[in-house]
Amino acid sequence: MKLLLNENIGGSVVAFLRDAGHDVAWVGESFPGVADKVVIAKAFREGRVLVTKDKDFGEFVFKGGMPHNGVILLRLSDDGSAATIRTLDAVLSVVASRPKPFFVVASETGMRIRPAT
Repeated sequence: MKLLLNENIGGSVVAFLRDAGHDVAWVGESFPGVADKVVIAKAFREGRVLVTKDKDFGEFVFKGGMPHNGVILLRLSDDGSAATIRTLDAVLSVVASRPKPFFVVASETGMRIRPAT
């Protein structure tokens, strides 16, 4: 899957996803400090699903109507890489066959997926 990871996602998660065969771009590597609206626009232009821990992207999608290919919002009580990897791995296995765009809110205990246009 083509993903854009926000800079609030750690480098070890990026490495895991790349090793798993995903096409991953990372804000922390390519353009750190850029505004969130630039991040979601870049993800859309490049056909990537955005992965973030920043709730602002829900506002951009649902209230602002910004175009996107999908957003995965991680709401984890454990912010460590291992929990992030486990949760994201589970989410990606579910959304891989779903039509885009979608908006996912995921935690260690489950996920909510809704279509988002």
